[in-house]
Amino acid sequence: MRIPLAATGAVLAGCGLLALRLGDADPARPVRDPALDRFAAVHGWFLPALAGLAEIVAFAGTLWLMVQLRTLVERWRPDVDRATRVRARAGALRLRQEARALAGVRDVRVRLTGSLDRPRLIVTVVCAGDTDLGEVYGALGAGALTRYRGTVELPDLPVVVRFRLVFRSAAPEPDVTAAV
Repeated sequence: MRIPLAATGAVLAGCGLLALRLGDADPARPVRDPALDRFAAVHGWFLPALAGLAEIVAFAGTLWLMVQLRTLVERWRPDVDRATRVRARAGALRLRQEARALAGVRDVRVRLTGSLDRPRLIVTVVCAGDTDLGEVYGALGAGALTRYRGTVELPDLPVVVRFRLVFRSAAPEPDVTAAV
């Protein structure tokens, strides 16, 4: 999603820079080409059709933006009932405690997202670089995640587990004492 958006922004920025560059060529020259003005004068439908097309594009862009904002809001706050949210907080606290007790796990973030029809759980586990991820994943799936699903009363809750590895340098810090 980010790549097409960035590409569109780059193309539009390039068009804007090109328009600025071409506009600086001759300040006495009008912005619109006189041939376009003559065409619009002969064909009375042209400018209203162009304005209608611009309205359609603007409307489509507004709809797209609303869909993106709804997706963002669903990530921040799931569209589930209050009782499920309370159970989810309690389950998340227990899940964090159990996951942090596993060997090599440094931090855990738990987030219930999605809509009422399609909720999902995103678990981000920060581990040391030498941690056996298979063991951590197996321990989470065998115990903590199953208990979380039972706590929130959603036995078929899809879970996405993301691992982030943190590598720390084992090299000793240099001695900074100065000799006089």
